[in-house]
Amino acid sequence: MFGLGTLSSKPRKEKVVAPLVASLITSLIAPTFLLPLPAKSSPGFPECTSDTLIRASRNLIAANHHSHANSANQQGIQHNHTFIDVNSTEQEIIQTALDGKLFDAEKMLEREINQEKDKEKKIGLFYMLAALEKMQEKSSEARRHLEVVLHHQPPAIDSTGQLRHALLLKRIGDCYYGERKYGDALASYNAALIISSALPIGSRILADLYESAMGILIIEKRYTDAQSYAEKFLAVAKERAKSGLWDDAGVLFWAQLQMLNLYRHMKNPPDTEPIRQEVSASIEKLMNYRFGLESHGKLPPLSERKEIFEKHYIAEFAPESAAEYIWLAGEFRLRTMPVIGWMPTQQKTKAAILCVHGLGLDNQAFTPFGLKMSANGYAVYSMDVRGFGAWLTTPGQEDLRLNEAINDVGSILGLISQRHGGVPIYLLGESMGGAIALRAGAKYSKDLHGVISSVPSAERFQAKKMGLTVAVHFLKNPNKPFRVGDMVVQQASAIPRVREAWHDDLKAKMEMSPKELMRFAVFMRETKFSCAKLNDLPVFFVQGLKDRLVKPKGTYELFEAVTSQDKNLFIIGDEEHLIFETFNQSGMLLEAITAWMDKHSTPKVDDTKNASASKATGASVGAPTAGAPSAGASSSSANFTGGSASGTGSNLNAASPESGDRWEPASSSSQLPSGVPLKDTALGVSTSKKHNSKHKQKEPKTTAAP
Repeated sequence: MFGLGTLSSKPRKEKVVAPLVASLITSLIAPTFLLPLPAKSSPGFPECTSDTLIRASRNLIAANHHSHANSANQQGIQHNHTFIDVNSTEQEIIQTALDGKLFDAEKMLEREINQEKDKEKKIGLFYMLAALEKMQEKSSEARRHLEVVLHHQPPAIDSTGQLRHALLLKRIGDCYYGERKYGDALASYNAALIISSALPIGSRILADLYESAMGILIIEKRYTDAQSYAEKFLAVAKERAKSGLWDDAGVLFWAQLQMLNLYRHMKNPPDTEPIRQEVSASIEKLMNYRFGLESHGKLPPLSERKEIFEKHYIAEFAPESAAEYIWLAGEFRLRTMPVIGWMPTQQKTKAAILCVHGLGLDNQAFTPFGLKMSANGYAVYSMDVRGFGAWLTTPGQEDLRLNEAINDVGSILGLISQRHGGVPIYLLGESMGGAIALRAGAKYSKDLHGVISSVPSAERFQAKKMGLTVAVHFLKNPNKPFRVGDMVVQQASAIPRVREAWHDDLKAKMEMSPKELMRFAVFMRETKFSCAKLNDLPVFFVQGLKDRLVKPKGTYELFEAVTSQDKNLFIIGDEEHLIFETFNQSGMLLEAITAWMDKHSTPKVDDTKNASASKATGASVGAPTAGAPSAGASSSSANFTGGSASGTGSNLNAASPESGDRWEPASSSSQLPSGVPLKDTALGVSTSKKHNSKHKQKEPKTTAAP
């Protein structure tokens, strides 16, 4: 570390941070949430967010050039009524970072700090240096330089000074969080809360700080201590929600959900029914709104939503310097719904399907599948597994938590049952999601009509190479995430479009820690024990023979481990690892699962009649590998018609998707601005705990022996 007068010149190895990474991994602070379209702040400074820096830098430089072109006497930019001065040196440094050379930009800043004589300007350069260091995951270096800035911070004599001081303390806490020094991080957040105590109760920074502190206590399993922070976070969120804006409605939803999650861990929680009702009402309203936007082609791409709400977030803090602007751009984190869906538009719902994604992906991966199946009369839901997607920006929930994901399946099954009035429900998962589906199927068999498990094999190609990589990183730091996504993407698909979409997915998780990967491997291998508990639930396995990520042998072994006699294995010769989570859906497979679900959705009246019913035939699509079971799949064509109709949601005033009312968009704009008002309409959300019950009588079914 160097002070205001000297500069340390320790040699450092250059670390290239790919712009595509967009650090979807561990979020370090509490975000402000945006949701289906609302945006959110980030939970601290995301690791490796060089793409955020690039976008922010373009805005700064472009605006600065525009400013110079229009005013010869004024240097700087006007950003949402806030004047930001950007001199030529800062422009050069930002441009260097814009070119992806973060290390070079950092060294340039260090030289400027050494040469700068003006104390105030030097402090500003330290602030920018800390931002660049944080983006390169150098949390300890960034923290030390933030402490230099804090030491020279003027007294907080007004609300603006209090906010600036609190932001500094919060960022120091974020750095401690990145170092996994949770006690120090909590102390910094508490100090920031003291400074912020005079700010209005609806201040965004209060929501961030309360949620961050709560997340740390949840990590440390201090659930009783976390309760007070959760209650204050909820109070702030309710105050913000009075604005009627959708992004503030998103803040409220996440505060409610966090409170409910906390109660789930407490030994003696208060009555959970009131908060459960609040969560149900919020998610109903937000999901319906999202369904409606998408069905009318008015749901902007995730990248556009992020840009809209990022600007709104930055403007709320009114940055006064380039350093503050870059910090805010790095701290912003898009928050999305942990469960989304696609509803039938032209017919009554036949059945509902809950989808669980694979490693590194998120609930959006099932969009093509959801659109196809909703057009055929199925309500399709897709959830984010804990540690992926929307959970990445939830303090204390960034790491992989597979057992909690299984509990989430149970909660969402209850939500689906109350939304659709007891229609048959099926659970579908792919890869990691396929294993979760098998385990959750064993746990919630009474609430399901069947399980579809695609490529759930624990046997992986290049397992030794991956094992060695994990071991090396474990010895360095078992808790520090490293980029594992590239290898997974390359093995999962050879299709350029699929690879590109995965890399560009703002919710994808490309980095995991050695501990997370070890827990994942154990979870996958132990799934076979849950298969033995699947003794009366219909199960439909799927495996592609061009899979280069997992070995088909592992899927065959899980098929054999299932004790239910009503099981099928569908083998597709020309499919890779991603079968349901890809752009081009297999028409033959969709026909098969449609016929299979239609059959199992029909009430069985008499066991004797069932026993004499015709047995399903197995059809192998592509030759199985040596020693593999023959593929068993219903060959009935059913009534599947394909198509590409958009899914829609209920009218905002309707409580159930089954109502005949058509949803009408609140705005004719194709892009929802950050200030779209939330319709204040009550939704009659049932909170009954009664779940869907399947018919106990089953038609015996034989499957070809291996």
